[in-house]
Amino acid sequence: MDALVKMEHRSGFIDGEGDGCGILCDIPRTLWAQKLLASGKPGELAFDKRFAVGHIFIPRNLDRDAVMADIRARMADAGFTVLHEEVDNVNPGVLGKNARKESPTFWQVALLAENVDTGRSLEAALFELHVAIEAAHNVHVASLSNHTVAYKVMGAAGILPQYFADIGRPEFQSTVTIGHNRYSTNTLSNFFRVQPFTLLGHNGEINTITRLEEEAEMLGVPLVAGGSDSQNLNRTAEALIHRYNLTLFEAMEFLFPPILNEIKQLRPELQDLYAYIREAWGHFAQGPAGIVSRYKDECVFSVDAWACARCGWWRTSAPCTSPRSRGSSRQRRWWPNPSPLPPAKRWASSCFRKAASAGTPTTSCRRRCGGAWRKRWTFAGSAIASSSDSPRRTWRYGSRSPR
Repeated sequence: MDALVKMEHRSGFIDGEGDGCGILCDIPRTLWAQKLLASGKPGELAFDKRFAVGHIFIPRNLDRDAVMADIRARMADAGFTVLHEEVDNVNPGVLGKNARKESPTFWQVALLAENVDTGRSLEAALFELHVAIEAAHNVHVASLSNHTVAYKVMGAAGILPQYFADIGRPEFQSTVTIGHNRYSTNTLSNFFRVQPFTLLGHNGEINTITRLEEEAEMLGVPLVAGGSDSQNLNRTAEALIHRYNLTLFEAMEFLFPPILNEIKQLRPELQDLYAYIREAWGHFAQGPAGIVSRYKDECVFSVDAWACARCGWWRTSAPCTSPRSRGSSRQRRWWPNPSPLPPAKRWASSCFRKAASAGTPTTSCRRRCGGAWRKRWTFAGSAIASSSDSPRRTWRYGSRSPR
C-alpha cells in the first residue's frame, strides 16, 4: 500500500479523483477463519484446500437479490457450498463524486468445493464458474479463487484501505501482493476496469488488441463482453492456463514470444519451439506492455517486444520486487541496482510456504530467469498457511535470461 501511494502521481486523476487502484493478494485465511467462527462455522475450513473466496461487483441498477439468488444456484450446480456471505463491507464515504454514482454492491462469498467434478482441477472449475456468472449477468467477478482475492476501488491508492474494511484488519496478511494504479487512456474509468484482474496488472496498452481477440476467439477463449484490452489479455492468459493446462510462465511465453533476433541466439531445439509459438499463436499482444502477474504462488513479470513500458526488478527488505518505477521504494533499500527487463523477456519467482519453528510463518522464495532456479532465500512472513505447497516444475524449454 505504501508503494502504491508513493506512485499516485503516475496514475490518472479527474477532478481530484483517481482512475482506480487495486491489489491482488493471498486469501486472508486467518481473517476468514474469524468470519466463519462468528457465523457458527468451523474456522479451520478457511485453511482447507477446497476453500475459495469470491469478490463480485453487482451494479445497483440490477435486481440484486435476484442476481445473487441465481449466482448461488450456479455455485451449487457447480458443486460449491456457500459458507458465508458479506454485502457492502465497505466505507462509501471515502469515494469521490463520480465513484459514488457508479459504486456497485460489493459481495463477498466464501465457498467450499464439496462436489466439484473430479475430472478437472478446482482452479479450472472456479474459472468456468466465473465465466458462467459474467455471461449470465452484467456483473464483474473481481476474483473467484482458492488462492487469491482482489480488492479494487475507483479512486486513488490512499482510499483503498479506507474503503475496504478487510484491509485495515490486523489479520489481513499476504505473502505476495500485486498492486496497480490505473491511468485510463482508451476507456472510461469504472469499477469493472480497475486493475489488477484475476491474474495480472498491465501498464501500457495492447495496440494489437483486435487481432489478439480474433486469435483468442479461435481458441475458444470466452472474452469479456465490453472488456478493456487489459481485461481480455487477462482472460486469454486464464484460458491458456485452465483450458490448455499451461503454467503461468508458459502462458506469458505464448502471449509475449521473443523477437526473431533473440530466437536466432537460442539452441536449435529452442529456435524450433519459439518459431512454432510465433507461427501457431503470433506476436499479437504487442503494447507497450509491462506485466506483473500471479497464479497460485508463482509470479511472472514481463515486457513485450517493444519494452517501452518499463518493468524492472531489484531486492529491498522484501525478497523480490518488480514494480513499474523505482519511486515505489526508497533508494537506500535497493540491492542490487535496479535491472530493467530487455524486450520480450520475463522474470519469474515462486514462493514456498512453511511453518517456522518459532511459530512465525516463513516463506522460501526462488526466482528463475531460465531453465533453472537462480537464487533462493528465506524470510519471515506474515502469511499463514495450513500446509506447504509442492515444488513447482521448472520451465522445461528454457527461457532467455535477462542480461
